[in-house]
Amino acid sequence: MEHSKVHHNDKPTGFPANQDRFVWNPYVEFIREQNDVNAEMMAAIDKLERLCVKILDVVSKQQQVHRNRYLHLRDRIWEVHEKLRSESIRQDAIREELGKQGEAVFRLRKSIQNHRMSMREFTYNQYDDLHDVLDMLDRISADHAKIGEMHEKVINKLEEQDVQRKRESEEVEKSIGKILLAKKSIGALLATLPPTYPIQQIVLEGGTIDVDHLLNVDEHKGVAYFSSPTGIVTASIEKLDAIHW
Repeated sequence: MEHSKVHHNDKPTGFPANQDRFVWNPYVEFIREQNDVNAEMMAAIDKLERLCVKILDVVSKQQQVHRNRYLHLRDRIWEVHEKLRSESIRQDAIREELGKQGEAVFRLRKSIQNHRMSMREFTYNQYDDLHDVLDMLDRISADHAKIGEMHEKVINKLEEQDVQRKRESEEVEKSIGKILLAKKSIGALLATLPPTYPIQQIVLEGGTIDVDHLLNVDEHKGVAYFSSPTGIVTASIEKLDAIHW
């Protein structure tokens, strides 16, 4: 009984008062401590899960905001295009009307000239009366010429407005092109970086995400993979706004 695990000692604290003999396990305290540590780790994991849910909500809201802005910009471009098309149709109608009026004035003057030639055979008094009528017709023709000039000025003004609207439309298209080119440039840059290249943060649709380094880039799918303190972060390349090294 020299090596027996049963010891006859004074009663230790924490044991029942009616127990005279007991077996002491040195790992009991360690197991209790380990259980406490496990409980703390489970609480930390639960807190981390709630934080991830909040982050996903923020990212989803930012994505919806950017999509709404894109749709609004697309609608504005379409409205400008439709206005330009309607203005062009209106200008063509004005030109056509001016051409018809010019042809009518030309025919009238031609008729007047022919009438003058035929009226030379009349008497001088009749010729004077006819001369007054012709002067009046000349004044009417001059008024038509002024109207034509006014119409031409209106057309020139509309053409200037059309050019201005085209410039604005081109600027909007250039801005969209720059945004798309910047997103493609980010993807091309990531594709040239080696795996495990250190990166501090990425900005995904306006939201900032902490990462450790780049894992891999799938250009075929347009997806980049990053390592972060919470695990692996998968990001669409076309939705990346910026990278903080």
